[in-house]
This record gives sequence, structure tokens and C-alpha cells, in this order.
Amino acid sequence: MSRAEIQRYVTIVSPETILRWHRDLIAKKRTFKQNSPGRPRILQLIEEHVVRFARENSQWGLTKLEDVCH
Repeated sequence: MSRAEIQRYVTIVSPETILRWHRDLIAKKRTFKQNSPGRPRILQLIEEHVVRFARENSQWGLTKLEDVCH
């Protein structure tokens, strides 16, 4: 944005308004939940079912339950 464009917008709103908008924007940015890195955990219930299915169905070819869990 050029200086002339900025000057045009500054005459529309007061500097106090621009500062308030900036403070509000920063406040909103800080309230967002920070995403944790990595894949979300599988629900415990789903994990239990998968392990049970693996135990009950040895023909699936899984040699260790670690292949199913984590």
C-alpha cells in the first residue's frame, strides 16, 4: 500500500480507531487455540476395538499387536 493510499484512509478514521482495531486484532489472535503438532490421538474406544479385532482374527496377518496400536 502506498503512502498516498494510507493517507487517504487515515483521513477517514482517526488514529485512535486504527490503534483500537490493531489491539482488537492482536487480542483475537492470542485467544485462538494453538494447534499442537502431530496427528490427533485415536479415541480409546476405537483403539480397544481394533486390538480386539486383531486378536480375534489372526488370519489378518498381523504378527504383533503393536502393528495395530500406535
